[in-house]
Amino acid sequence: MMKKVKNQQIMGWITIGFSTLITCFWAFWGIIENFHEGWYYTSWFSNLGLMLVQYLSPMLIIMGVTLVSIYKPRIGGGLHVVIALLAAWFFQVFSNVGILLLLVPLIGIGALYWFGRPQPLKIAVALVVGLPFLTLIVAGIGPVLRVSQRIDDGFLQACQTL
Repeated sequence: MMKKVKNQQIMGWITIGFSTLITCFWAFWGIIENFHEGWYYTSWFSNLGLMLVQYLSPMLIIMGVTLVSIYKPRIGGGLHVVIALLAAWFFQVFSNVGILLLLVPLIGIGALYWFGRPQPLKIAVALVVGLPFLTLIVAGIGPVLRVSQRIDDGFLQACQTL
């Protein structure tokens, strides 16, 4: 019995590691892309909304599903499978590469949550929430400084080269 509990904890922590890495990746990518492509409205609230909906939504969705998985592993494992299928449908990636890079990892993480149980839960939650937000802040400092120091010259036309 003790060996089963230890194996469940090991499997749970491996899964937390994968989920945290994926969430950190999307935090990094989202904040970098937000200040590269986005942040062009004159309204601060419009820019913030665009950032949350378009650029940080993958991070927030994965973090939310991971938190559900920590507290309700069977429901969270099922959510991973549902999200994998929805993402494959949305991005039309039913090719070998799409299956390998999207479906297999998400379904695999869902299966690991189904059987794994990280303990203590408070540390798992702290890692899953804390590290992506730390990544977001650290990766966003440079772009925030650059964007905050831009001067609007009022010329909004595309540049033409002769």
